[in-house]
Amino acid sequence: HGHYNEIEEAVEYFENQTSCYGTPYQIERVYTHMSEPYINCLILNDKVLVPITGSQWDDAAIASFEAAMPGYEVLGFTGSWQSTDALHCRAKGIVDRYMLYIEHTPLSGNQASHEGYKIQAMIFPYSGEDVNTAQITYRIDGGSWQDINMEFLGDNQYRNVIPQQLTGTVIEYYIHAEDDSGRSENHPYIGSSWAHSFTCELINSPPNEPIINGPTEGKPGQEYEFNFTSTDPEDDELFYKIEWGDGEVEDWNGPYNSSKQITLSHIWESQGTFTIKAKTKDIFDYESDLETFTIKISKNKALILKLLNYLPNILNIFQFIFGQ
Repeated sequence: HGHYNEIEEAVEYFENQTSCYGTPYQIERVYTHMSEPYINCLILNDKVLVPITGSQWDDAAIASFEAAMPGYEVLGFTGSWQSTDALHCRAKGIVDRYMLYIEHTPLSGNQASHEGYKIQAMIFPYSGEDVNTAQITYRIDGGSWQDINMEFLGDNQYRNVIPQQLTGTVIEYYIHAEDDSGRSENHPYIGSSWAHSFTCELINSPPNEPIINGPTEGKPGQEYEFNFTSTDPEDDELFYKIEWGDGEVEDWNGPYNSSKQITLSHIWESQGTFTIKAKTKDIFDYESDLETFTIKISKNKALILKLLNYLPNILNIFQFIFGQ
């Protein structure tokens, strides 16, 4: 092709540029045998109007646009097209002067957070009517779409937070707005079919090992209470796992607020020295170190000593009854 080198230079130029969103451009190619003007198309609302020439390459060109722009309707139009003068050059889109406009810089790539993912937008109802709907529609790892309303902050600003997720989770989202003029818009324009996407990177610290308070000695068959307290650096809710040392386990009891003291009780049926083991985990399954506490369970020594004190008198009684 006579312009092959110049076209590839243009591709290289854009591959090294940064978009207004702070992200690199993604290059999509549409094959042309010689001078088919496929890229001289017109994107109008949710349609892509593509000039075609009746050649064997038309279907592949339409398919390229459909793959690159999911959610859009791609339509082919014949005409007296030339390589540098086709549908885009001969048409003029007319802007709706009363449009509902959403300005938003999307989240992309890896997003690190320990408080959720803040979505902010400016929504301008040029009709002069009120915005009655502003919401974020999102899904997690390709699941069901769910909506959360955006908070109006004044001066056309709206915001809300997508809840924090585990590292590696993929979130897709788009913003939807409506105003009282009946206009409805999405960002990106086509909505769910071409939703913004980013990967979560969880910033989280494990909770501190729990503090255990309770008796250090006891008797078999008696119930004893123990207090457990742990704190989480991000104030996440916590679960407690307690091993009582006799085979009994409290398996992830909770959730409880960070720093809240919880009280659990236990009965040891046999004598021995038992090691209580406790740990906590937050709602993202980050676990604390293990903390231990020892309790000794034995029969009442005081009663045994008291019986020993009476042993001489008991022996005297037996001697009196049965003789020397």
